[in-house]
Amino acid sequence: KKIEFSIDSKEYMSKLADQRTIIIDASAIVGNITHHVVERFTLNSPKLEIKTPSIVKRNSSFNVTVNFRNPLTQILTNCSLIVEGKGFRRKIFKISDVAASSISKTAFNLRTSSFVSETFVVKLYTKALKESVGFAHIKIPQVQKEK
Repeated sequence: KKIEFSIDSKEYMSKLADQRTIIIDASAIVGNITHHVVERFTLNSPKLEIKTPSIVKRNSSFNVTVNFRNPLTQILTNCSLIVEGKGFRRKIFKISDVAASSISKTAFNLRTSSFVSETFVVKLYTKALKESVGFAHIKIPQVQKEK
């Protein structure tokens, strides 16, 4: 006999660990035989779409946009983007609440340092989804010295 049931997201979202994994452990006794099944389900994290220029002059400002889709059927609250990188001071950008299944679009300005290339790590934090990570690589041309 097949038994079906539904679990509302409000029942488990606050209990998820950082890995966003749900484990269902079921046992049944049929006659004299015990059956045991364990299933793991990992919830998808939003893919961060990060747009930056590919080349930026040394010590220059540039625009960044970060887009992502809320994969849940509920509003994402307490959202923020954290941007980090080598030689770059960590910045935190608060994001407005994101409606269910909608796209969040955030734009901000960063500044390069004196490195030849930089990889910026962008992390999305939300209460419901914990952490999602994306990367942006920017090339910074060397300044030619005059002879």
